[in-house]
Amino acid sequence: MHKLLITVLSLVGIALQAQPAFRVQKQYPIDVNGSRVGQPLTGGWNSPQFQSMDINQDGRSDMLVFDRYDNHLETWIRDEKGQLVWDMRYSRAFPSGYYFYKLADLNSDQKLDVFTLSESGDLFIYMNKTGASDSVPQFEIRLNTYGEAGPQFYRNQYDSTFFILHNLLSFSNTDMPDIVDIDGDGDLDIVKYDPWNLTYTEFRDVRAEKNWSSDTFEFQVMDVCFGYFNEGFDNSVLLGECPYQNKLTPRHAGGSSCFLYDKDGDGDMEMAISNIGFKRFTYLENGRKDFGTYYDTMIAVDTLFPFKNGEDFHEFIFPAGYLADADGDGVRDLLIAPNGSADVQETHQVSFYKGSLVGKETSWSLQTHDFLASERLDLGARTAPCSIDADGDGDLDIVVASNGDFSKTQGLADRLYLFENLGAPDYALKLVNTDYLNLSDSAWSEMIPCTGDLDNDGDWDMLIGLGNGQVHWLKNDAASGEKPQFVYSGLPLGAYPVGFDVVNAAPCMHDFSGDGKTDILVGYYNGKISAFEQGNAQSFTRVSQSAWGVRANEWKTDREPPGFLSFGYAVPRIADLDFDGQEELILGTAQGLIYRYSIEGHAITDSLLPNTQWLYEAAMGGDSMVPNFGFRVVCEAVDLDADSIPELIYGNGRGGIGLAKSNQGRQISATQSLKKPVQVRVFPNPHNGIFQLEREDAANRLSLELWDCTGRRIWSGNMATGERSLLIHMTDVKAGAYYLKASNGQTQASWPIIMIQP
Repeated sequence: MHKLLITVLSLVGIALQAQPAFRVQKQYPIDVNGSRVGQPLTGGWNSPQFQSMDINQDGRSDMLVFDRYDNHLETWIRDEKGQLVWDMRYSRAFPSGYYFYKLADLNSDQKLDVFTLSESGDLFIYMNKTGASDSVPQFEIRLNTYGEAGPQFYRNQYDSTFFILHNLLSFSNTDMPDIVDIDGDGDLDIVKYDPWNLTYTEFRDVRAEKNWSSDTFEFQVMDVCFGYFNEGFDNSVLLGECPYQNKLTPRHAGGSSCFLYDKDGDGDMEMAISNIGFKRFTYLENGRKDFGTYYDTMIAVDTLFPFKNGEDFHEFIFPAGYLADADGDGVRDLLIAPNGSADVQETHQVSFYKGSLVGKETSWSLQTHDFLASERLDLGARTAPCSIDADGDGDLDIVVASNGDFSKTQGLADRLYLFENLGAPDYALKLVNTDYLNLSDSAWSEMIPCTGDLDNDGDWDMLIGLGNGQVHWLKNDAASGEKPQFVYSGLPLGAYPVGFDVVNAAPCMHDFSGDGKTDILVGYYNGKISAFEQGNAQSFTRVSQSAWGVRANEWKTDREPPGFLSFGYAVPRIADLDFDGQEELILGTAQGLIYRYSIEGHAITDSLLPNTQWLYEAAMGGDSMVPNFGFRVVCEAVDLDADSIPELIYGNGRGGIGLAKSNQGRQISATQSLKKPVQVRVFPNPHNGIFQLEREDAANRLSLELWDCTGRRIWSGNMATGERSLLIHMTDVKAGAYYLKASNGQTQASWPIIMIQP
């Protein structure tokens, strides 16, 4: 593709706000395999969990998706056509949680409550308090046995004279329990795996037995061998055995998933279980009703679940099943997804089995192993975008690093995906290469790329940081104005670093020393940024291990003493988000927030505080909230649509990409509207090395700067008071996209300047 804008891009500059404001987007045109992706900005899935709920109270069944990988919560709203549409505004109404997220009606008020865990694995319950007039769900934490807004307890089987009567309801972070009315008495029960005895334990709500009100409940441990079976070391099931008194060495501690449903409609619950290290489910038939046993007793085993037309499940290791209305027909379907927290199948990993009822019998029919895959863009895990003019047409394309799906690459064949910017009218991105530069053969892992002019020769080079802490240099040897030709040029920082906390290198090129030579900033696992100053012949010296005092680490107050986590996965980028001529540091973090530091005028030895309130999304009800972009977010500022305002494109550990657009240029404060705007005509644009500025109001001096897309100022000048026209020569720079910034002392404006090959 070689397109150029053929009209003047701007006749009047845009007065910009002092505080940049960005809004997360639901849509951006992205083409893959010849078709446009329906909802490409959802951010990817690794180990998603699915729950059905009418979220917006329109009478249709929506979908709540929780990803165990980074505890990310998404809301998908069903539209009038019955299609699920990603809409993250509603997700802010739900409480946060860890490891699993279940919806069930605890107090029988026909509203689904939230069951989830704390970071330490303790059960928390949030009651649904949504009213008929509420536009979003409302929740409040359920008080525990001691009247505290904290974790829930269960009543043990000791008599009332024992000094401890209640124990915490806790779960392994790899466990997937089920919460359902097992005994049909109208209240909820919990079944969880016991890794020490290879059995399942039932905690029963005794509200019905005690004849308590619907707002009073107590879980009691009722059955330490639910179903009267235990598992063998080879993933087999031994019926009629309950070895509670015989402690065994755990086979897969905490690594089990289960769900229960009444397959044959006889009033007892069948069970489907799976374990770490195995691809299959094991189905167990409950014979309590058939044989009149007092306890739930499993009487038959089937390892070909959910067998239908020769299709049993065997797609990936350690699956978990979820009963949810996937297609909106009012019947619960079966969705199967990975249950691991990391290194799972990371693309095409949700199988959809349509549920049907024939009389009282439930059956499943496989529809697809790619549920919603055609609607989403998911490149695997750990996406890291950067921008470059890869085809030499003057606009910026997007390169995204990814592991390419751990189940296929084992984390040893990271690659770059190239998305070409198609230009006007909609500036769509088209996936044109799934292994750009053929780097998958390099056995590089956890790649984070960046672009800039490292050797100061006027073109863009590429640095790639790796999980082992190394930074590799791909030098651009193309002629001026041609598309990049990268040649491997070794390790510009040498063997540095050595140490467990300076791995996961994330480089960024920036002249922080101000001497005209490009320096290198590198963020690391430890959450800090090291600064390497360039000397002669691309030699670099580390001058700081904690540039500007930056910390990407999350500050934790739920521990004693409070403090930073040991990891932060800092990913620095340099951008001028509001085009005021002041460079800012944009920092991706492990916790999913994007920090902004105002570094202009500050030495790297200074200690700065981050601004976290600049990036927001509109929430329901007109409020604004800072979004969480997911574990290990990587952000790149790039002007995709040639409006002189950068977009923010970001990746994360779940393998997708997202986009935030600036509100600037549309929102001008009352104070700014009283100031005299900068009005200049720029022509021709595009140009072949020479362009002209004209203005009618020449009452003030106009300061001018020309910047390239790496954030480097390449020229500065001015139009004196009374001067109405100025001719600018750019014949000594290569073809590409640049930005002209102008200030009259009151307001600023900027224009994209496109230079074509003379």
